[in-house]
Amino acid sequence: MSALSPQLIPLDAPTLVEASAGTGKTYTITTYFVRAIVEDGLRPEQILVLTYTKAATAELRGRARDRIVAALELLDAEDGGGDLLHGVLCDEVDRLGRPEVERRLQTALSEMDRAAILTIHGFCQRLLQDHPLEFGVDFDFEVSENAASLSSELASDFWAMELYDAPDWMLRALEENRVDATHLTSLAGVARLPNVELLGPEPCEVDEATVADWLRSKREAGRIWVSDRDAVLQILAEDPGLDHRKYPKRSVPTKWRAAIDDFFAKPGFRIPPDVMPKLAAGQMATKGSGEEPKHAFFDACARLWATQEALAPGLAYARFELQERFVDFVRAQSRMRRDEKAVFTFDDLLAAVYAPFDPSNESSGSFDPKRIARIVSAEYPLALVDEFQDTDSVQYGIFRAIYGDSSAVYVGDPKQAIYA
Repeated sequence: MSALSPQLIPLDAPTLVEASAGTGKTYTITTYFVRAIVEDGLRPEQILVLTYTKAATAELRGRARDRIVAALELLDAEDGGGDLLHGVLCDEVDRLGRPEVERRLQTALSEMDRAAILTIHGFCQRLLQDHPLEFGVDFDFEVSENAASLSSELASDFWAMELYDAPDWMLRALEENRVDATHLTSLAGVARLPNVELLGPEPCEVDEATVADWLRSKREAGRIWVSDRDAVLQILAEDPGLDHRKYPKRSVPTKWRAAIDDFFAKPGFRIPPDVMPKLAAGQMATKGSGEEPKHAFFDACARLWATQEALAPGLAYARFELQERFVDFVRAQSRMRRDEKAVFTFDDLLAAVYAPFDPSNESSGSFDPKRIARIVSAEYPLALVDEFQDTDSVQYGIFRAIYGDSSAVYVGDPKQAIYA
C-alpha cells in the first residue's frame, strides 16, 4: 500500500489505488465502504462494489459487514489501535454527533442483505432488469450460464456449413494453423464482445491456376522421389558441398525421409514439410563457397516451393477471412437470440449495457447515454471497483461513461493483470 494512507483518499473523484495481495486490499475497500456510510450517509444498496467472481462477492460482503461492526466498536474506543477509521469516526462525531453516526452504522448493518456487492456481470444484469426500456432489452430476458455449450454449437454449425465442400487447399491451410472447431469455439467468446476486431493480412485471393501448378509440381517431384529416393538421401547426407549442420546425417535418413514420404504419399494439396526449402535448388545451404548438388529432384522441389510461396499470402488471408466470417456469424446469431428469444450470455449482458455508451452507436439515436448515466450514478453514487487490473476496455467504458469525473475508486494490482 502507498505510504500516503490510501484509506483516507477523497471519495468524490475518480481514483486509482494500487494494491497487491497481502497489503490489506480488502481492508481498504471495506474502509471506503464504511466511510461512505458515515461521511456521505449512503446506504449499502447505494454503494456499488464490483469484483470478478461470486466467491469474491461473498467474501467482500462478509468483510464489509465485519467492518461496520468494528466501526461501531471504535465509537467507544479511546484509542483506535492504529485503525485510521477511528480518526474518521471522531471527525464525523464532531460534525454530526454520536447518535447520528451510530444510527447510520446500525441502519447499514441491518440493510447489508441489500448491499450492491456484485460481479460485473451481476451488475449488468441488474441494470438491464431495472431499466429495460433505457437499454432496449426485453422485460423478461433470460441469462444462459452455458455459454461454452452455445459457443461449441455455433462453431460446429459454422464449420459444417462453411467447409463441407471446401477445396483441399483451404482445409490444409486451416489445419496448418490449427484453425478448427475447437479454435472457433474459443473465438466465439471474443466475437460476442463489442468493438473487437480481428487483425490480419491484406486481402489476397488464392489463384486456382497457381494451385493447379502446385499440384503438377508435387506430382513431378513425388515421381522423382519415389524412383530416386535412396540416391537423394545419400546426396543430402554425404555431399561435401552441403552444410551438414543444416542437413544432419542422423536426421536425413530418418526424420527427413519420414516427413518427405508422408508428404508425397498423401494425395491432393498438403502443406509441405519444414525441410522443403532445403530441398529446393537455389536455396540449399552450402559450406561457404561450396556448390549445391545437382539432381532433378531438387529442381522439381524448387518449382514446387516457388508455387507454395506464391500461394502463401492467399492461404493466410483465406484463414483470416474465414475467422472474420465466423465472428460475423456469431454476432448475428447472438443478436437473433437476444432479439427473438430474449436469451443473454454473460458477454451479451456486457454488450447490452455498453451499447448506449458505444461511440459507434451515437448516430443511431436509439439510446440516451447521458440520461442513463444520470440514472445509474444516482442509484449508486459511489463505485468501488476491485481487481481493476482485470478490467477490459468494454468494462472500463461502462464505468467511465457512468461515473466520468465523479465518485469511483479503482483498486488493483497491475502485476497480476490477466491482460498483461
